[in-house]
Amino acid sequence: MGGQLVLIIALLAAALVMFILEIVTPTFGVLIAIGLAALGGAVFVAFTVNPLFGLVMLMVAIVLIPSYLVTVVKLLPNSPLGKKLFLKDAEQKDIPGEGTPPAAEETSLIGQEGVAETPLRPVGMVRVDGRRRSATAESTMIKKGARVKVVRYGGMNLVVREIPEDE
Repeated sequence: MGGQLVLIIALLAAALVMFILEIVTPTFGVLIAIGLAALGGAVFVAFTVNPLFGLVMLMVAIVLIPSYLVTVVKLLPNSPLGKKLFLKDAEQKDIPGEGTPPAAEETSLIGQEGVAETPLRPVGMVRVDGRRRSATAESTMIKKGARVKVVRYGGMNLVVREIPEDE
């Protein structure tokens, strides 16, 4: 009985270690399979010792292993090992990305006039407020050099309408 108990404890420890290693170094389920095999072996050996002991081991495996895994997943990122393995959260800065202008700045351009720097068929570039910006023609194609007016901001583009030449 003493040798079988040592074997059961060793198999349980191996299963727990395999579960942690799978979380830390994903092997696409290989270590989980090995851990489950070790766990199954521990339960099998427990049944050979005593059917009641085997039943208790099976209940322990069913109840405690998921609790163990949830605890490891919650505690591991804050451990010294987890701090080395996991990425830190990105710092939140109030600096907008260079390619994405802040929406408030773009919406303030509504009603302003500019010039089409490229043909808008329906998307192109316009110069408004001294800056080159991406724009979409509201309805028809707009020729290069035409005067345009910003009518709204949507979908990361200014929406512009051509100003008739007689205005």
